[in-house]
Amino acid sequence: MAQSQGDGRRQATRDACGRDCSVAAMVPAARGDPAIAGHAGHTAQACYVRCRDVKVLVTGVTGFVGHHLVRELTGRGADVHGLVLDAATEPVPADVTAHEGNVCDYDAVRAAVDAVRPDRIVHLAGASSVGRSFADPVGTWAVNLTGTLTVLEAVRAASWPVRLLTV
Repeated sequence: MAQSQGDGRRQATRDACGRDCSVAAMVPAARGDPAIAGHAGHTAQACYVRCRDVKVLVTGVTGFVGHHLVRELTGRGADVHGLVLDAATEPVPADVTAHEGNVCDYDAVRAAVDAVRPDRIVHLAGASSVGRSFADPVGTWAVNLTGTLTVLEAVRAASWPVRLLTV
């Protein structure tokens, strides 16, 4: 994934495929877009397909987008783990290793990150219902903002490089 150097230039970084790429290897939207090209002869789609054996932790894995993302990632060979509130009652996708915990609980998020040691984290967990947000603004704030902060802090505390995509 390309990283900004602060002056607008982009620096290629080594991706999971072992080659220097300037594309977001795990984001399906980047696949096949000729405007987003990697190094010579290595298109965004090729990079995405080649990036196998990546360990990904997904928050919000039981939601609508989470299910679709799991299908894409596992289809490409990724080892997918999910942070879920209750694995016994939530519809955890079959190819996902569930780790129980609340995204608002730093200790639970940190424990999941430490247990999985992911290369990537996709943070999808959140309260998306506008109606419920008016009925419970404090709960919505807790999940959407505090939950994001706990994921950010867990990534910052990791002793290995972790890429984070938050949606």
